[in-house]
Amino acid sequence: MVMPALSLAELGPRICILGPSNSGKSTLAHAIAQKTSLPLVHLDQLYHLPNTHWQARSEAEFLQLHQAAVAEPNWEMFRYLLLYTRSKQPRNREMFASWQQPKLLLSSAAELQACYQAWGLTR
Repeated sequence: MVMPALSLAELGPRICILGPSNSGKSTLAHAIAQKTSLPLVHLDQLYHLPNTHWQARSEAEFLQLHQAAVAEPNWEMFRYLLLYTRSKQPRNREMFASWQQPKLLLSSAAELQACYQAWGLTR
């Protein structure tokens, strides 16, 4: 089994999970929140109006909701990035390469599963 380069504790209290649709971002975020008791914020839920099939909120309303979410106690600063992607999208790779904070790239289902096991997460 491949072990993740960072422990869950090393990721800190604020973790951003990025990746393509259907890559397991929400499932992973929920598992981390459940294990750590950290708040779980889905930007999609802040950006889109509920029960509207992805109709966007006004920019002002989204920014207000976003500001309230990041004002929570465990969100002092954005320190770590966790990226899971099944694709080789240059945009994702470039963004990941430019990120200067500690980060973890999970590029396969096996690597994602290794994190679940190493971090004691359940789906």
